[in-house]
Amino acid sequence: MTRDAQLMVAGRAEAARRSPGIAPWRLSLNIRTLALVAVLMLLSATAPRAATIHVDDSGGGDYVTIQEGVDAAADGDIVLVLPGTYDGPGNQHVDLQAKSITIESAGGPDVTTIVGTAMFHDDGGMFVLTSAATAHVVIEGFTIRDARVYEAGGGAIYCGNSAITVRDCVFEDCRAHTDYWEVEGNGGAIYIEGGALAEQSTIEDCVFARCAAYGPVGGAIYVEDASVTIARCSFNECSASHCGSGVNIEGPLPCVVTDCSFFGNTCVWDWRTGVIAAWDPSWSSPCDVSIRNCTFVANYTRRWLFYLTDGVTMEHCIIAFNTSDSDPCDLISGSAAYTTQCVVFQNEHGDSLGASHADNLFVDPLFCGFPSGDLSLCADSPCLPQSADNPWGVLVGALDAGCGDCYSIVEPMSWGAIKALYR
Repeated sequence: MTRDAQLMVAGRAEAARRSPGIAPWRLSLNIRTLALVAVLMLLSATAPRAATIHVDDSGGGDYVTIQEGVDAAADGDIVLVLPGTYDGPGNQHVDLQAKSITIESAGGPDVTTIVGTAMFHDDGGMFVLTSAATAHVVIEGFTIRDARVYEAGGGAIYCGNSAITVRDCVFEDCRAHTDYWEVEGNGGAIYIEGGALAEQSTIEDCVFARCAAYGPVGGAIYVEDASVTIARCSFNECSASHCGSGVNIEGPLPCVVTDCSFFGNTCVWDWRTGVIAAWDPSWSSPCDVSIRNCTFVANYTRRWLFYLTDGVTMEHCIIAFNTSDSDPCDLISGSAAYTTQCVVFQNEHGDSLGASHADNLFVDPLFCGFPSGDLSLCADSPCLPQSADNPWGVLVGALDAGCGDCYSIVEPMSWGAIKALYR
């Protein structure tokens, strides 16, 4: 090896000894990266973390009432309610204070119940959320029973100028009442009133039983100028004095009612009526409401089964065995709402859908347990997507197959007998 070559090798060896395997520029980069990671870890350690606040009526948690848990919560926290029956002060008319929090039961609605007074009052619903800012509350996993308001809206939940998610809850015998037409008494269980800043609200996987509004609309749910999705809920034996015995939606904002069942609901006075009412009180804008994959059976109204105005669409629904005092009467008011790919059968005064409809099927949907309330489908139902009698290849109605072949309705009944069951 020449002298020059020997010097080159020696120089490289010395450089490797001083910084073995790491070039100087890479070493500088690694230091900067480590510094950045250290800063991020420091920020993460100092940032507030969501807390879980335990409420136990027997005294085994952080607090014994739901209001105390809400008072202690900050945005992002979870108020976890242990199994029990919650009533009395601190568990009724809970002020949610415009906080974005989750109120959740630890054991679900079968073992966690909030009980109202069973007396009409004007103190607001069991949960009250009002805000001028964008709050979003989640309420999940409760049975709410006997929640009642007088000259107010929302027996169980009132949400104004905010957004709410209600999930996996059971509402039983909730009421909103008024003695005067001009005074609020809508939304037997839930009243959602929108605002310019409110996000979309969601009501999903809930049961509404025997809820009522006597002031005069929205037996279970009342929506005013808000965007709401109602999904996979059941409405049983709810009532309204005028319209929307199950759901009443007012205003032009987009709403969806999907995969829901309506059974044995009643409108008692002769004004608009309808198990679902969707309309714009100003009569100046279309009502952007989509009703899809719902089942409507054995509901009673004085006039139309649905009070729907311009902009409402209904598709893939079952409309069967409903009754009315008006003869003859279309099932849907007016001609602006559009109904398509629905199964319509044996409604008391005929199956006329009104002027705006197309591509519907007028055959027996074949329920497993009508009129007992089992609205799942027989294996040979034309509403199942695999049926040779289903021209669209999609599920029609809210429920899938629940029994074997039926061939015909389970038990024939007179209209008088059906009415007697659900009044």
